[in-house]
Amino acid sequence: MQDNFNIHEWQLKQALKELEEKKQYKEALRKYSIGLNHDPANVEILAGLIGCYAALGDNDNALSVSKRALELSPG
Repeated sequence: MQDNFNIHEWQLKQALKELEEKKQYKEALRKYSIGLNHDPANVEILAGLIGCYAALGDNDNALSVSKRALELSPG
């Protein structure tokens, strides 16, 4: 079952990478948010959110998520 999850996780990462490369940040935000619902402490997901918010010029949300990421991973 773990292998199946890893495949889905890899597919999600590839899909998100493609969305970001195409500058489809709003759709990427939606997918990152879904991932965050499943794994709220995932710093990689938070980093993706930060990048998308920043690309959209939403500095308030980028800063808010950055603070949350630092709380989870201060180093």
